[in-house]
Amino acid sequence: MGKLETKEEVVGELSFHIIYKQPEDYPDKYVVVSYGLDEEGIPKVSKSNFLFGDTLEEAREKINISYPGANKVERYPELHPQIVEMWVNEKQVEEFISKIRGNKE
Repeated sequence: MGKLETKEEVVGELSFHIIYKQPEDYPDKYVVVSYGLDEEGIPKVSKSNFLFGDTLEEAREKINISYPGANKVERYPELHPQIVEMWVNEKQVEEFISKIRGNKE
């Protein structure tokens, strides 16, 4: 997986939060990176969207504090082993899908 790459500021109405275990940049930490989808569905992230925890529990707690309403979703086995968990706000997902469907009609 290597180093975490930052891109431009998060835009859009849907965000998701990924917990990485000990990425190369932060070998002693769990890092939460929050991505947002832009209007074209392309993920974006910025350095300001990083949270850090010494333990998985601490990283989860920071998600719960910083992103109320976020829920852990199933982890797919084909994900990189350093990706521990993914969290999303289900209400945001429903609103984002509704908006996309509305734009296509």
